[in-house]
This record gives sequence, C-alpha cells and structure tokens, in this order.
Amino acid sequence: MTGEYSDQTRTMRIELEVTSTRLVVVGLSSFGIPVFSLELVGDHVEATSTGSEELSLDPYQALSDIQLAYWPAEAVRVALASKGLRLNVDATDSSRRVYSSDDLLMVEITYYPSASTPQEILIQHFDPTYKLRVTTIGGED
Repeated sequence: MTGEYSDQTRTMRIELEVTSTRLVVVGLSSFGIPVFSLELVGDHVEATSTGSEELSLDPYQALSDIQLAYWPAEAVRVALASKGLRLNVDATDSSRRVYSSDDLLMVEITYYPSASTPQEILIQHFDPTYKLRVTTIGGED
C-alpha cells in the first residue's frame, strides 16, 4: 500500500486476513516485522501497535479504505447510507464513488484491470486530498 499526501509518499506492506466474521489488517516493516494490527469483529475494532516508531500510514484510515475497496458494494452502500453518504458503482464495476449528502465527491476507487481481478486499486480522497495505491502481490485464496 502506497500513500500519497501533499508532496510525501509512504509505502507499507499490508497483510489481510478476511473471514466471514472478522477482518485483520497487519502492517509490516520493510523487514517483514509486524508494526501494527487491527482486528474488526462486528462493529468493534481492536488496535495493537508493536513498536514506538511513527507509522507511515494511519491504520484506522487504511482499514476504512480497505473496507470501501473490498467489501461487497451492497454492504458498503448500507454502511454509508447510515452516515448520510451515497455509493455509486459504475456499470462495469471498475470504479466506486462516495458522495456526501450535499452530492460532493468524497472518494473515488478505481480497479485495474477490473473489480473482479484487481491487480491495483487506486483510492483517491478529495477532502482531505490523498491517494492510496494498493497493489496485489500474491497470497492465499
């Protein structure tokens, strides 16, 4: 995962474990050592930091962005609607857009080459402005 904010770029390897009852996100150092973990079970998030070094990405924001990008569209739509936000998924399912109650574009997510087989996902926020690039490097199904 690579984050771009202003003139700064930060990269961190993120490992995911997803089951029907929980989502675990682990951020790894350049040496492969865990530096944080987040576990989401239901509406409860538990965070653990394993070091005193400053994290290159905000783990809570990373979790939120992962949910926006990877959750089924209908689940995202329901979750956003409860906050007065709206999700629009394009006809080819290659992008998602989140709009405020004032119909302002807040987040745009683009899947390359497609949502069914994404090799790269670009998550762009417009207020505050930042980008995350998620590149799939392999793993278990």
